Amino acid sequence: MFTGAGSTADTDGYTLRERNVPIDIKITDNTRLGELTASMRSSIQRVLRAEIPKKAAEIRTRTQSGQSIEGGGFAGYSAKYAAAKRKALGSSSPVNLTFTGKLLGGIRSEVQGIEAKITIDDEELARIHQTGDGVPARPFFGLSREQIRDLVEKIRNAVFRQ
Repeated sequence: MFTGAGSTADTDGYTLRERNVPIDIKITDNTRLGELTASMRSSIQRVLRAEIPKKAAEIRTRTQSGQSIEGGGFAGYSAKYAAAKRKALGSSSPVNLTFTGKLLGGIRSEVQGIEAKITIDDEELARIHQTGDGVPARPFFGLSREQIRDLVEKIRNAVFRQ
């Protein structure tokens, strides 16, 4: 089973769930699979090591382009914040959460065995933007349904091509 933030995918006995922060991906023995063999674990580990850093980079790239997790644009900046950004950078568009670079620059990925995490250094700032606590919600930190399906498919292919 994959457990991890907001969206869920279930494919051939694999399930990936995401919480808001951090994104945790844990693969455990599943009754449909029985015991994971050493070869299966090795295959899963190879996929996670290759794909989790890519998924973290995709979150950064998607957010920098002004797109939320599932592809919609972000809510606009307040007039006061837009004026400060315009003064500092000459522009306040698009909303892409990159004004200081702190938020997206703090996205990290880690793989240990058959568990993986995508974390962010400033979890509180991420939570504020993700949930809309005092600002409009701008859900950026997570994997889209398509990204989850892609990851599940790659793991499934690696495990069953043994």
